[in-house]
Amino acid sequence: MLILIASTLLVLMVAFCGGFLWFLIRFKRQRDFSTHIQEAVTVEELDLEGRIAGINNKLEALTAICLELKERFESIEHRTGIVLSRNVRASSDPTAYDMVCKGFERGKKVTELARQFGRSKGEIELILNLGQIRKEG
Repeated sequence: MLILIASTLLVLMVAFCGGFLWFLIRFKRQRDFSTHIQEAVTVEELDLEGRIAGINNKLEALTAICLELKERFESIEHRTGIVLSRNVRASSDPTAYDMVCKGFERGKKVTELARQFGRSKGEIELILNLGQIRKEG
């Protein structure tokens, strides 16, 4: 009977030690896994930080190029006296619309202006109305 109790205790102790050993091995693997994940995350963060730094450098270079181009355009405008803008029109170069309005102000009739500019009477009247609106506005 004593042998049976001793063998049972021995089996229980071996089972307990085996379970504790299994727990330690599993705990170490889990710790190694979390360390591995932390290292991977750190590597990814470093990679992203490097990419962000590269993008910032490119952005600064592009900004410098834009400023240099702006200075060059301003220099060209200053030297030539020409404004490099599509919105600005030289006042010394009258358009056909301005010439129609001036002709009407001088007393020419709509039919004469239509013949002179090769347009219909309705188009000349429209131009005159738009010119009137421009002056009022």
